[in-house]
Amino acid sequence: MTNKDIISHAALVPILDGLFDYAGLFPPAALDMDAAAKEYLGHKSGPEHVMVGPFVVPAARLADMQRAFEAHGAGTDFALLPRSVDAAAPNTHAGATSAATERLLHEDFSAARHLEEQADQPFRCIAVESRIPVPMVDAAQYASLVGIALDKTGLTPDRVFLEIPRGNDYQARLTPYFEALGSLSGTPLFAGKLRCGGPAPEDHPSSREVAQFILAGVRTRCPFKFTAGLHHPFRHMDSRLGTAVHGFVNVMFATAVAATWDETNATDPSGTMEEILEEYTPRMFRCIGEEIRWKHFRITPDAFRRVRSELALGIGSCSINEPIEDLSHYFPPAHT
Repeated sequence: MTNKDIISHAALVPILDGLFDYAGLFPPAALDMDAAAKEYLGHKSGPEHVMVGPFVVPAARLADMQRAFEAHGAGTDFALLPRSVDAAAPNTHAGATSAATERLLHEDFSAARHLEEQADQPFRCIAVESRIPVPMVDAAQYASLVGIALDKTGLTPDRVFLEIPRGNDYQARLTPYFEALGSLSGTPLFAGKLRCGGPAPEDHPSSREVAQFILAGVRTRCPFKFTAGLHHPFRHMDSRLGTAVHGFVNVMFATAVAATWDETNATDPSGTMEEILEEYTPRMFRCIGEEIRWKHFRITPDAFRRVRSELALGIGSCSINEPIEDLSHYFPPAHT
């Protein structure tokens, strides 16, 4: 299969459509801004453009992004990562967090809004992504600060993705976290975010943690996205880190199974989801016509489209080429 065949594969189209937010500035790619802008624009003009979302940029590098894109006579939709209090001031106490957070959010959103209004090329902030500062933890409190800063600056992203830190009580915090995000009506849409990888083994959540995150989002009907560690389609071992790495096909299929699970079924889907997430054999995911199947589970294109539009909204990836190349190598051709 060629790359073009993979992108237009009937069974894969609902999964791949707008799946990857481009994060080429971040490890392991860690491209400089000029190289990242050039690569991104190449993807947006190629047949793979259908699977490419916004350009992910830290707020501190907005001017650098503008310079690099305008050198090519182009602008871009972008996802903004505002500065976080715990990163900027690690010793900040909880009592001082709100004021410091509000100041940084206002500065970063003002800079993004200024770019939208003043740049010669069309730039638009379509998403904001932020980790809830560790001293704060409360999703509703932080979301309120984000909303206030957006209103004051006039920045109007379509979505705001908020990430809570993992820890010993992570599972217990998931449902309140999603309920808080889901209770915020209107625009922008607040959504969850899960980091699935990183430079250290502990950065990789277990299959149980991934399954519980997905289930909490499905049960509260609150959408979410994934980031880090998901630029390969199938689960595999990273020999350098000595840990298992999740695959985006596994994750999306597990999400679809959770979303289509029969609510009258007395069993909990989490065990099945963990089994899917831990599937190492690519050819266990079979294309049968327009469906994708794993064991006796079958997900139709319409089911995947609903999952992608209502729940699993996307994945941040430092690479677009690797997902396509891996799918071309591993995914079985369509057959009946």
